[in-house]
Amino acid sequence: MTFMTWTEEFSVGVAVFDEEHKNLVEVINRLYDGICGGNVQETLHRVTDDLIEHAIVHFRHEEMYFDDTRFPLAAEHKAMHEDLKKQVLAYRSEIDRRDSKLLAFEMLRFLREWLAQHIQIEDKKYGEYLNSKGIR
Repeated sequence: MTFMTWTEEFSVGVAVFDEEHKNLVEVINRLYDGICGGNVQETLHRVTDDLIEHAIVHFRHEEMYFDDTRFPLAAEHKAMHEDLKKQVLAYRSEIDRRDSKLLAFEMLRFLREWLAQHIQIEDKKYGEYLNSKGIR
């Protein structure tokens, strides 16, 4: 089942990052499927690890481009990445303590909203900037 759908509204105009964002959406959907399947703890650990790994690789990739092109909003953007990592780990820790399916769904809603807003507002800023540097 689909919890989050990729649309062209999410495109930042840089092919590699659009693909990475699509992968993050796919991981969020896998997390949703697993939680709906009933095994919150096992799914949470396996898929959250996958989500964190994808996010870290993606963030590192974005930040490499920021450094290479001297993106003026790099420090602010990096701080948003760090905040997200901390929030996901805090959700995971809380779910471990409480084994709460409701809290797992709360995390999913948070991730969907954060990713959609982050891509459509913050990532579009670097998309336009990188496009101006000839990166598509």
